[in-house]
Amino acid sequence: MELWLSSAFKSLIEKEDFVDCRVIVESQAFPCHKVMLAAASDFFKRGFKETATGEVHLENVSADTFKKFRTYIYTYNKDTLAGCNNKSIVKLMECAHMWMIPSLRKACEEIAVSRINQMVLSDLLIYFDSAFKSGNEYMITHTSQALRNWCSSQIITDEVYQLESNTFREVVTRIKGSISERVLFDLVEKYVIMQNHFIAIKDKSSEIEVVDLTETCSSESLPKKDINEEYVKSLISLITFTDMTYSEFIEGPGKSDLILINDKYQFICKIANPNSS
Repeated sequence: MELWLSSAFKSLIEKEDFVDCRVIVESQAFPCHKVMLAAASDFFKRGFKETATGEVHLENVSADTFKKFRTYIYTYNKDTLAGCNNKSIVKLMECAHMWMIPSLRKACEEIAVSRINQMVLSDLLIYFDSAFKSGNEYMITHTSQALRNWCSSQIITDEVYQLESNTFREVVTRIKGSISERVLFDLVEKYVIMQNHFIAIKDKSSEIEVVDLTETCSSESLPKKDINEEYVKSLISLITFTDMTYSEFIEGPGKSDLILINDKYQFICKIANPNSS
């Protein structure tokens, strides 16, 4: 959009000239123009067709995010987003996905990618989580590479343990190869414990007994979650135990309750004698 036209449309917000609708977000009313919102997204076009009051109420978005969104769709100027922090850019990306606005998504992606090599782990995880949930392959690719670079040279901080289960499993899949299998296993085991998934599998008369050891865990403040054996098995399957040294296995997985005793024996044998069948 031409700079003069962008400035002129922005003044419509500032002066509230010719406003003909309002968008209500978190009890805050934003004066708007139907033509600007409808031109930006069919979501708003349908919304105003379905209301006789000229008001559209939005959920799943904050007033602050909508204010930034409104400024962008009146100007289509990426520079209006340059001062937004990473959390705000992620929220605006999610708006672009919800309301099907490709230009906003592209603007946010360009800003995110320009910052990605300077991001801390917590911001990288925020972007990855949002991209994974929305199926944004472009951002998944870029954040995955950044996560691999981070994990290969930095300490993995506790923000990773706050991820939802499916996102965490995808992160483990993406960073595999950038860290040792022992570190990857420690990451998985700590996540399982902190999230209160099942903690132990024990042999009992040739059957598998799942034991939830979190009942005796000292972390009483942790929320109780349903035991999910299949999920934990899917995490364990991502670990290549035979790539560990003998001492790495003995001191880590060998002492863990996540692995059956028979499986431990098999892994130890393969590590000790890799050429044996």
